[in-house]
Amino acid sequence: MKAASASKKKGVLKKTRNSRTIWNYHIMVLIGMVWLFFFNIVPMFGIVIAFEDYNPMSGLWHSDFVGMENFAYLFSMSDCKRVIINTLVIAVAKLILNIIVPLAWLVFHIGFRVRCEGRENLKKIGTKGCIIAPNHISAIDPVFVVIARFWGQRMTVFAKKELFEINAFLSWFFRCAGAVCVRGTKEEVSVIDDTVKKCQEGGTLLLFPEGTREQEGKFLPLKSGLFVIAAAANVDVVPCRIYYDTPDGKMKLFCKVRVIFGEPMPAAQFAMEGRRDIKKLRENKQAVLDAWSEL
Repeated sequence: MKAASASKKKGVLKKTRNSRTIWNYHIMVLIGMVWLFFFNIVPMFGIVIAFEDYNPMSGLWHSDFVGMENFAYLFSMSDCKRVIINTLVIAVAKLILNIIVPLAWLVFHIGFRVRCEGRENLKKIGTKGCIIAPNHISAIDPVFVVIARFWGQRMTVFAKKELFEINAFLSWFFRCAGAVCVRGTKEEVSVIDDTVKKCQEGGTLLLFPEGTREQEGKFLPLKSGLFVIAAAANVDVVPCRIYYDTPDGKMKLFCKVRVIFGEPMPAAQFAMEGRRDIKKLRENKQAVLDAWSEL
């Protein structure tokens, strides 16, 4: 009797496990169906609208059908060529970024074994936008910071002028990735003003306060740009430290990398009476250096 009871109990447990497995498969299929509906079927309604004199009040099925009139109007526009080229460029740029960013995340995580610490500090930011301020060791430091962050809106990245002088393709790609050239350009003031506005509206700026790569593993004197922008935008600053696990501390192929985000430094700390508030600048520069040393 006991053997029969035990056997029956095992059968019930096995059936329960099988039922749970089947339900897991159903959930997986359901997620796929939802994705298919929203990203493959719903966009098809846009094709229907293209052949209608669409009126939101009449709805999709009761708007007047106009055939090819909308396309005839589009191709008769003087800016038709520019509209088509811009649409194709934007579509290709999005496609490249949507493929490259996840691929880069995978390759760099496997190849360099990137380890992120302090990501929870990014959720403590008390302002709408923020500035991430890392130390600068290697030319690909920005890639590791972006990969370590890996969430939120695309960042604006301040890049040196030389990067935009290599060739036209790389210049286009850097701009698509959010990089902007500041030093040595006629549009420097307008670029900074646009960046301040983006930070105030909730954007994130990636800025290397040292301005160039470190030598001999020592921090370089910080430039004033970070502090001027932080004061103008009235946003928090997140200190960030990058470590390469090599004997000399420099980036080597397939080395271990640590990216550490520190506690946000409050916007009020960077408020200045003017751009020439030397005392405040010195205090804030030292505060950032101290924050790096503690990470």
